[in-house]
Amino acid sequence: MWLPRPRSRWDRFTDVQGLQSEIDRLFTALSGRSDRTATLPEVGWTPRTDIYQTKDEMVAVVELPGVDQSDIEISVVGDTLTVRGRRPQQEDVKDENYLRGERHFGPFVRTFVLPSVVDAGRIKAAYKDGLLEIRLPKREEARPRAIPIEVA
Repeated sequence: MWLPRPRSRWDRFTDVQGLQSEIDRLFTALSGRSDRTATLPEVGWTPRTDIYQTKDEMVAVVELPGVDQSDIEISVVGDTLTVRGRRPQQEDVKDENYLRGERHFGPFVRTFVLPSVVDAGRIKAAYKDGLLEIRLPKREEARPRAIPIEVA
């Protein structure tokens, strides 16, 4: 059941985003992958992620501005890649002093099921300027290769 997170400031976009996350979680749970998703209390927000591929690898770029590198954990279990961490809240600003608050704080978790073409043993990650870049090399047999045509 979807329940909005308590906030002192109301934001329709955040409520809709929370509802979408819960719908995604529900469909994931119904598909039999519920053991791979985070439970609601441990997730405070969801960082935006771009995923693209080249002929040699897949690349995931996760937006994590304001998150210290030491607060990020990346793990691979089976065919599941998980990125989790925490963005600390600004303690020098009190809730009653906010005029607008759109940034999210607290714990986050992103989980991705890796396609079979990814070589999980060679995954690398780099963090710079608030962007976490995870490089997922493809297995050699999954890379495109030219097939020579023999003369008959």
